[in-house]
Amino acid sequence: MSERIKLTKAKVDAAAATGQLYFMWDSELSGFALQVTPAGAKSFVVKYRIGGESRRKVIGKYGPAFPVEVARKVAMEELGKVKVEGVDVAKVAAELRTEAPLKDAMRRWLVDHVMAKRKPRTAAEYTRLVEKHILPTLGGKKLSQIVVQDVEALHARIGRDHKRNANHILAVLSSFYGWHAKTTRTKLAHGDPTKGIEKFEEKGRERFLSNDEFTRIGAALQGATNYSAFARSAIILLILTGGRKQEILKLEWQHVDLERGILFLSDSKTGAKTIVLSGTAIDILNRLPRVEGNPYVFPGGIEGQQYKQLQKVWAGVRKAAGVDNVRLHDLRHSFASVAVAANHSLPIIGKQLGHASVKTTERYAHLATDPVRAMTDDVGERVGKLLGHKPHE
Repeated sequence: MSERIKLTKAKVDAAAATGQLYFMWDSELSGFALQVTPAGAKSFVVKYRIGGESRRKVIGKYGPAFPVEVARKVAMEELGKVKVEGVDVAKVAAELRTEAPLKDAMRRWLVDHVMAKRKPRTAAEYTRLVEKHILPTLGGKKLSQIVVQDVEALHARIGRDHKRNANHILAVLSSFYGWHAKTTRTKLAHGDPTKGIEKFEEKGRERFLSNDEFTRIGAALQGATNYSAFARSAIILLILTGGRKQEILKLEWQHVDLERGILFLSDSKTGAKTIVLSGTAIDILNRLPRVEGNPYVFPGGIEGQQYKQLQKVWAGVRKAAGVDNVRLHDLRHSFASVAVAANHSLPIIGKQLGHASVKTTERYAHLATDPVRAMTDDVGERVGKLLGHKPHE
């Protein structure tokens, strides 16, 4: 049975089972029809030709959630993809049915790529963002179903309270889609849904110690005799080198060359790195005892392990010094601020800090007011003379 009529609710409702599969073709939209199975189940379909072959795709079951008017609009969209874009919509639908959901693909990415090629700390953070934020929202969807609006909605929702987290989620998804495209060599119907989404502006927290605060911290460290000498020395070395906490705490004696005044780090946040020591830092290290059987410069209470209570010690020191709002990482910023104030170049400062890009070091450029003042004073004096200006006696 096959006929061409304008499909309406009344006509579709009246369609009855005949014991055979038949179609009622719409007279308003060529290629759009109601399909009725031998048992009487009703679905809407589109029929088209591509590559010389006739293809048919079921676009949805008839019912309150999918009435004729909606089905006709969907059919127009599907047929438009065929005519304008040359998409074989039936083939795409078949591939989608066998496609893994995002949760399966992302977990495979975490194991095969992130955990294998990223540092443990980075892998742990990626896993946290994936499991806590991405998969609960998008994990059940197939990759081909996820569009920019889905990712943008997730980014906006998380960003209302946690802008940094939201931007990290966007970066994680972008990394995943790049890996997927490279490893599967397939092009998703909607492309990479992270493209074009604007990140939130993040206001970095920068805290620099003043000269008075340096003095108070020094006094607090001298008076903190209830703390381990290793802990106090580690804090001083953080201040004197601009090193990261884990770089200093994981430092082994085999990486220390006191004669040349250098620390060799085979693995830091930005890869292999060399830290140059000042005379003061060398003196601090020379005074430290070495614990037999423990390779670490700052050994912990457990045999063969590094010191792990530095955060607790720092909390006590900063309280005694009256600088409660200073983090250990701010000691790194403070090293940079002193170096900039002393007119040392940003590339040299960045090299000591181990910055992968000079742009990272440029965040401290605004602290270098003395060179700018010297320049403006010089220009002002020279131009002032030309203008006939006479300094006030």
